Amino acid sequence: GNSQILKKIVDALKRLPEKQQIVVALHYERQMSYREIAAVMRLTPGRISQLHTEALIGLRALLEEA
Repeated sequence: GNSQILKKIVDALKRLPEKQQIVVALHYERQMSYREIAAVMRLTPGRISQLHTEALIGLRALLEEA
């Protein structure tokens, strides 16, 4: 059911590079914008966008292999 899907996502997230994990956590848990995340992480909003995209690609790959 849903809890199994959620567990798979959480497990996959833990396997992403740390910066990608942080971007995903701040964006989805804290509802922060790329600009806000960029300020916190001392990176550009463009880099945050790139990390977010990489995280989603990585998650999709990890979830498909499961």
